[in-house]
Amino acid sequence: MKKTLFLTLLLSIAFGLLLYSCRTEDEAVVSENRNNTESASFQVFKDHSSQYARRGGSMFYQEGFRDLYLSYYKDHPEEAPDADSSDFHIDFRRASQVLYGADSTRYVLFPFMKGNEVKYVVACSVNNNHDYVSFYFPERNKMVDNAITAFSLASRSNAMSRGERCGFEGEPPCEIEEITINGPTNEVTPTLSPGTPYGFDPDYQFPPSGGCGPYNNCGGGGGTPYQPTPITPCQRLKDQNANTDYQAKIESLDKNSVLSQKKETGYSENKSGTFTDLEQSESTDASDGLQVPDSPDTKGYIHTHLNDYETGNTDANGNPEIKSPIRMFSPADVNTLMVLAGHITNGDYSHLYGTMVSSYGNYTIKFTGTAADIKTGFKGETWRKKYAKYIEKENGTLEAKFLRFLKDEMNVQGIELYKIKSNGTIKKKSLNSNNNVQSDDCPQ
Repeated sequence: MKKTLFLTLLLSIAFGLLLYSCRTEDEAVVSENRNNTESASFQVFKDHSSQYARRGGSMFYQEGFRDLYLSYYKDHPEEAPDADSSDFHIDFRRASQVLYGADSTRYVLFPFMKGNEVKYVVACSVNNNHDYVSFYFPERNKMVDNAITAFSLASRSNAMSRGERCGFEGEPPCEIEEITINGPTNEVTPTLSPGTPYGFDPDYQFPPSGGCGPYNNCGGGGGTPYQPTPITPCQRLKDQNANTDYQAKIESLDKNSVLSQKKETGYSENKSGTFTDLEQSESTDASDGLQVPDSPDTKGYIHTHLNDYETGNTDANGNPEIKSPIRMFSPADVNTLMVLAGHITNGDYSHLYGTMVSSYGNYTIKFTGTAADIKTGFKGETWRKKYAKYIEKENGTLEAKFLRFLKDEMNVQGIELYKIKSNGTIKKKSLNSNNNVQSDDCPQ
């Protein structure tokens, strides 16, 4: 009897240990799965970064936040804001540029509407590991006020009524236009802490802050930071040459009737792709010909460098005075590109450009450096004369003289020179070890 009781006790203990072991193992698996889900990065940003790298853009954060928001409420319709009982909604057709916090957190702002009026902004953020997102109303500050103003100006030209919400079930898709938001001049990184809008109570619910699990959008990787595929200058230039609006501007300038004028002609392009005529000024010894808008919204510029022409004056011997413009980029042209680079806050300079059209050839300069490489102060008579003297005394092609002047006299890093041929071929021009020009074809 005692032996039977003893065996029964042993079996009970063994069975209990087995159950405990299984439960512990199951809990460990659940815990591991939960940790993997919580630490995994969001797949949507990886997907969009790849798509945009192929298309030559960089708005994968804006599109990623939009898609996360809309897909969450598609999967959780019971939590979605009630479109019938409230005039409040997010306008996903417009977004700020990507704003970077001190800890490398990425922020994007969207306009928050009441009817057709921009009432406030919604902040979306993702941390550096891309494994934690938040949607919220930010605390009001100068950055937020500037965003409300910029979004309001954009909305007045294309107001969206309550019945035209985009992205939700049964509504048209949201095509995003990037609106540049200016920050306080004394603030390097934005302060976008969660807060409560004052003046109204929107009573608006956002998707949960946290990892990718509730969004069903985990891409794995244990939270390891990833870098978007870099967009090369060659790819940018290839896409630019395929742009019909850009090509139309080039063709309008690349004519003998234009290049033989006494005034330079050109266009600036803003970030939405709109071209504007540059104000013409007569080419004189003290003039660089054209002024490019010094604005965060300026993407680049196209301008002519003229053929030799008679000024209308005569020399001491009564011979016509001939003006011989340098048909290559000037220090002032480089200065303009650097000024535009100075407006960039997210480190992506790839979309900026300066293009020169001349009878010597059509060229584009790109800035491929970092914020530390941005140098300005190359405009004016002193630099104009120094460059003219250098061009006159140096041997070699204009390409070589320009590149050497960049290196030896301006001490500028990060400016790359590309020649754009009429057949679409793009050649990068650089100096080799012998200080001569080396030409490398961009991939077709």
